[in-house]
Amino acid sequence: MCEAIISHELAHVELASRLGGFERTLEKLPQWFDEGQAVMVSGAQEFSEDAWLAATRDGRDAPGPASPESVQEWNRLTGYRGEYMQHAYGTAKREVVRWFAKSGRAGFAELVAALARDESFYSACRRIESRSTTPRRPRLIRVKLGLR
Repeated sequence: MCEAIISHELAHVELASRLGGFERTLEKLPQWFDEGQAVMVSGAQEFSEDAWLAATRDGRDAPGPASPESVQEWNRLTGYRGEYMQHAYGTAKREVVRWFAKSGRAGFAELVAALARDESFYSACRRIESRSTTPRRPRLIRVKLGLR
């Protein structure tokens, strides 16, 4: 557990350093993607697919279409006492894993470079993902996180 937490936090630090610092990360990246990539990198077992399916009743209770863009929205989504962490972190991880499976390391590096050039996050994600030949995951998860 401790290793997963440290890995999670270091993933935030690494991404922020590549984007030019934490302030720039907050400006350029929606909170759900930053958290999702950190959970993906950490390999935290509490956010496994089985745990997510159980916590969200097979996705029926996953977050709605308004994706958490800001830290404040993210904190509200996770719950006052963190009671909905699986909903927030698990759903974000699922979408990042899906995107990463299609785009790979090269796509992730391209996304970071695009953000450094001030391309919008959603525009860059769509552009990078559109070049992939991997089948897309069902639209449900994409809509729930604002990636139509």
